[in-house]
Amino acid sequence: MVVLDVKMPGMDGIQALAKIKALDPLPEVIILTGHANVDAAVEIMRLGGYEYLLKPCPIEELVTKIEGALEKKRAREKVQRSSPAP
Repeated sequence: MVVLDVKMPGMDGIQALAKIKALDPLPEVIILTGHANVDAAVEIMRLGGYEYLLKPCPIEELVTKIEGALEKKRAREKVQRSSPAP
């Protein structure tokens, strides 16, 4: 489970998302931003981001999204464990 901001020094959150998913597609990634941008939201979803949230994001909403992402990841891992190896 990874939580990123779109604007970060050195590498933005969208670039970090792309690198994370290239290394391992399983982690769920939530990206926060202070600047709504439809193009960024579309790119985040295309790259496999779990959620795109606007700041300030109520902590309760962030916790709920994190819990949902972890449930999704656990369910996917359970399916993978029960699937026969190729």
